Amino acid sequence: MFSVSHTAPRITQEEEERDYADLLPNEKDDILDDIFGRNAEEIAERNSREITQQELDAFHKALEEIPLQDRMDVEAATLYCPELISSESDPKHYLRCEEYNPEKAAARFVEYWKMRVEIFGEEKAFLPMTLTGAYADDEEVLNMMADFPLFRTFLPDDEHGRTVIYGRTSHQSTEYNNIHRDVKLRYVWFNAQMAAKRKSSICRGVVCIFHQSRNFRISLFDRIKEKKLMKIWLGVMPMKVRAIHYCCVQGSVQDMMLPVVKAFMTRDIRQRFICHPLQTSPKLIHRSLEEILPYGFTAGGIPSSLGGTFEVNYNWIQDQLTTEERNSQKSLNDEHDTEH
Repeated sequence: MFSVSHTAPRITQEEEERDYADLLPNEKDDILDDIFGRNAEEIAERNSREITQQELDAFHKALEEIPLQDRMDVEAATLYCPELISSESDPKHYLRCEEYNPEKAAARFVEYWKMRVEIFGEEKAFLPMTLTGAYADDEEVLNMMADFPLFRTFLPDDEHGRTVIYGRTSHQSTEYNNIHRDVKLRYVWFNAQMAAKRKSSICRGVVCIFHQSRNFRISLFDRIKEKKLMKIWLGVMPMKVRAIHYCCVQGSVQDMMLPVVKAFMTRDIRQRFICHPLQTSPKLIHRSLEEILPYGFTAGGIPSSLGGTFEVNYNWIQDQLTTEERNSQKSLNDEHDTEH
């Protein structure tokens, strides 16, 4: 069983307020721009332009300056699966994610491959991150996807064209708690990889909505897992998380857990973390919707569990398999046409 240790690092309300007070005026404006999507068009325009050869050369130069022992997994990927470098970890996307800073882009790129090998091992890390690739015989993850389809899924893009990730924990139970941490990490990696491939994620960024139910138990909290999940979403994928909306029933559990979770975040992300009180009564659920709509959402893009009208797709796994099979067939047809 997991729990929150009294010695675990945590961020207090006073520290958050002090951090905010230390921000420069333009930094505060940037936070509000991200939270409310006010800068989405500007970001999309900047990230839609072509990357120059000079910028790519600067990226590769920065990559080569990273000590070899720190980028061994990148070297292995370049040797074993060079096609996945461009299809699943395109340096151009890393440059856009890091606002064209080659050193930051290269460092994030290295962390991606390092964590990919850590989570999947060398046997699977250099396979495509698809249900028909690295996940083809991963029965534990496939079963978890079937049993907990809302652990992480997608909602319609927000009003500003940004990718919206939805995670719901209301069905967490003893069965969920018995699933090994590594299985959950591989599940989340798949969703994050899917998100990172979306044009909306690359050009405009990602917004997360996490829905924490009232039957959450503190014994389910796994600090090590949460830290790694944060790194997947915030530290290695070539996309920027613009805001995190956390919808939860107020209470002592959240009071204990949130300061620990925030300790895994950078100061910038903590300032973009918005906590919304969740109404569980059917008569009051509209208040949950009213809480979140001003941030660039519409009722049609929010699940009914939060007062919206969007019906979440519980069968997304089968849809994804169909898409992958269709893409595979298209690739085979293209190869056949090329040969003839």
